[in-house]
Amino acid sequence: MKVSIIIPVFNAGKYLQKCLESILIQDSTEIEIICVDDGSTDDSLDILHRYEKHFCNMKIIKQCHEGLSVARNNGLLLATGEYIFYVDADDLVEKNFILYAYNICAKKDLDVLLFSFENFCNEDCMRIKYGDRLKTPKRTYEFNNVLDGKQAIVQLIRNNEYYNMVWIQFVKRSFVLKENLYFKKGIVFEDVVYTYRMLLLSEKVLCIKTVGYKKRIHSESICGSKESVEKVSSLWDNCKEIEKINLLLDEKDVSYMYIKNEIENRVKAQFVLHYDRLNDSQKEIFNNTLKV
Repeated sequence: MKVSIIIPVFNAGKYLQKCLESILIQDSTEIEIICVDDGSTDDSLDILHRYEKHFCNMKIIKQCHEGLSVARNNGLLLATGEYIFYVDADDLVEKNFILYAYNICAKKDLDVLLFSFENFCNEDCMRIKYGDRLKTPKRTYEFNNVLDGKQAIVQLIRNNEYYNMVWIQFVKRSFVLKENLYFKKGIVFEDVVYTYRMLLLSEKVLCIKTVGYKKRIHSESICGSKESVEKVSSLWDNCKEIEKINLLLDEKDVSYMYIKNEIENRVKAQFVLHYDRLNDSQKEIFNNTLKV
């Protein structure tokens, strides 16, 4: 297989068919689709089984509800593709993009390919709230040459286009396994630490501004959901994990110090933004967790 597409699924029945169809119409038969049902209670599993009957390149894993990170990790264990592409079950993949992206990866023997995305929304209330995020490509900058991960992070930060999201990445599976790149269990915003660590370890990274992914904004997504102590706690965990990674960086390297300061400031600012949105009782709950 050229590409393993890993799709965690949890109560995504409303959007799952369109997601699968956007992948199944791709112009390559050398892909496998690994769907990890994370204990869905809606019709998601029925939808998966219906498609599985007609497409031999689909695999289904069932697990108890353990969250997005565990689902992705379990999908990776079953993957056989040369490259890994994580897709969320409520989103869409751009037509004919998968083979296009794979060919770039294979030609240049990349560890990581980064690409662009667009947000879209079918809910009027969310369209009004997030109108400024819709229908606009998120990357206007791309690399002229293949860079190592450290150089890539510097360029992305300087051009204000450093994004954590794993669904705008193709990553070589052998590199993922070699570096033990798994997601931390039990948190949201799990992409933050994963992507930072992945890029620091990468030797061959390319960034293109081609749109390959359509991100759905809706009221049930993390983006659309209300603020919570769980979100803030996860962001606090990310701050601590980033600090641990940065302790290993070479303080004599000017580029590493630039990266260290920028990334730490970003994750701290994200934490403060979400913390400030909590009400007083939620803040008290969170603060008490720090005292334990």
